[in-house]
Amino acid sequence: MKRLALALVVGAAMTVSTGCAALWSWPVSAAGPGSLYVNETIPSKDTTSTQYRFERKDFDILGPVTAEAETTSILGWVASGDGGYGKLLSAAKSQFNADDVIDVRIDTEYSNILGLFSTVKTKIMGVAIKYKK
Repeated sequence: MKRLALALVVGAAMTVSTGCAALWSWPVSAAGPGSLYVNETIPSKDTTSTQYRFERKDFDILGPVTAEAETTSILGWVASGDGGYGKLLSAAKSQFNADDVIDVRIDTEYSNILGLFSTVKTKIMGVAIKYKK
């Protein structure tokens, strides 16, 4: 009985300390991955390092734009979907004939059931702009 308990503790420790399941691999604001079921919304980290200084005379603000994207994984073997910035830029171009999007914000909703079926829904928001020639 003691060996079984020790094996369970060691197995659990290995699960939460390695690879993508490691608790420290998740954003600080998230609760961390669940073993049996996950359904949480987490903010994205800002990893940009390039800074531009825009003057108001360089572009016109067209309006707010939003896009939603979804990716799905089955058994961790097959993954598909589109969760990228391109979806937001396409929405800005089709809605406003925009050149770019600024002030981008991202919310991510993550769901996982027993590691068998995972879904990541991303809501991307920003401000569509048109550069002045």
